[in-house]
Amino acid sequence: MIFCARSHIGNRRKRNEDCYHVPEDGRGRSLFVVADGMGGLSYGNAASRATVDAVVKAVEEESGLLPARLIFDAANAANVLVRRIATKAGQNTVMGSTLTLALVEDAQVYVGNVGDSRAYLLDGRGLTRITRDHTYVDELVRAGLIAPGEARAHPQRHAITRAIGIKEKVDIDVFEVQWQRGDTLLLCSDGLSNHVGDAQIELILKRDGGLGAAADALVETALRNGGDDNITVVLAQNLDGEVPA
Repeated sequence: MIFCARSHIGNRRKRNEDCYHVPEDGRGRSLFVVADGMGGLSYGNAASRATVDAVVKAVEEESGLLPARLIFDAANAANVLVRRIATKAGQNTVMGSTLTLALVEDAQVYVGNVGDSRAYLLDGRGLTRITRDHTYVDELVRAGLIAPGEARAHPQRHAITRAIGIKEKVDIDVFEVQWQRGDTLLLCSDGLSNHVGDAQIELILKRDGGLGAAADALVETALRNGGDDNITVVLAQNLDGEVPA
């Protein structure tokens, strides 16, 4: 397996409130994480950093658990930590973060998500979105009240319905997918998905040039298309046990 990550502040933001994690070498069970913080001032950055740190710690300490249970526990650990930090910061402090993580074990990928950071899989059939956005607009689309094409321009497209740290209990979706040699996993914040459509993401990932070039192209395309948010991209490719030098 090879992997890479890119994170860009974007064209308009004053700070990067995204945070990510990739493994050291891709051997054994490998963890990938993307978190997009919210809260204003420095709280968004603190929330995403705490979310990633808590998830990494939980996975390291509870590695004997089944993947689905491990993802659930990691999300809850992140929720507790972010709420604790918000409480210490003051009664009126609102902090939260999205969370999308992937646990890779051989041919299996276990994905968890809260919020609107996404996970995709590119395989021989094309690009598939693994996760479901937890947003008000996505709920409207699923209910048939607006068309999918209307979602990107909807005035409430950024309103999320789930996040780490906002409520006492966190609800995380868990998915299991298989990947084979040559398949590519993408985790990203909404700074990418809000500006680069799925069809364009697929075209970029299918280009020759390597994983790093694909990550750069995704970020550059998001910036050209507006780039009004932080942009984070994590890519991993299954090479049947090969690891980066």
